[in-house]
Amino acid sequence: MDAGCSSGCSNDDGRRRTITCFRRAGPSEGSRRWTLPTSRPELTSEGSSGCSRERQRAGKDNGLSSSPLFGEHDGVPDLVWEEVKNFFDPDLMGSLPDVRVEDASLEDWQAVFDLVETKGWRWEYSVGDAVVPLPPAADVLARPADAELPIVRVWPVPGVLVNFWPYSAAEIDFDIDLRELQGQERLDIVCGFFAAIGRRLRKPVLMAPEGDYHHPVLGFDVEADRVVPLADPRLPSKRQGGALAGD
Repeated sequence: MDAGCSSGCSNDDGRRRTITCFRRAGPSEGSRRWTLPTSRPELTSEGSSGCSRERQRAGKDNGLSSSPLFGEHDGVPDLVWEEVKNFFDPDLMGSLPDVRVEDASLEDWQAVFDLVETKGWRWEYSVGDAVVPLPPAADVLARPADAELPIVRVWPVPGVLVNFWPYSAAEIDFDIDLRELQGQERLDIVCGFFAAIGRRLRKPVLMAPEGDYHHPVLGFDVEADRVVPLADPRLPSKRQGGALAGD
């Protein structure tokens, strides 16, 4: 690890062990397509009005969106924290939900690498304990079957870490740590990050509970050009393998 990321590095080692325990071995077989709604469900929540005004005064794009604020359209957030906070509850979702872009290609992986560099996001590529320069996507995905899986760590903003796992060219897999994503400001950041990837690839970005790959709860909708819910966050109940009741 480089010396400039002491807090992130101390977290990374523990997080890597957790992912080793819980991540699946690779994309599940078969192709899955999800129909994303073009607008979010009508959800009632106390105190949601005016939630973006304070952020408007302090917010900066940070390369996460072409909108005035990352994860927002005309000052209106893609998602309102009080409405969707159950999707960011580690006890319900697991700490490290699975995020993916399906029907991907080698070119899509390279586009993500290029996006990280052009946006100026901090990144780190490592194989085992060795931190090395980021090679082209073709080289990353051409590793021998018995080689150790590399990891691409990306910090779109300080304190928010995204781990990309190059299992195969057919799917872009990454995860986020919900413990870092509490409150409206961090929600806007993750929505902006999903949107940046979805817009570059022109493909949906889906987030599912950890260990429950087949039940995405929110995602970036290409047609709507925003992040939308894919499940009802008002129905948290007992977690069954990571799923929320009502799925």
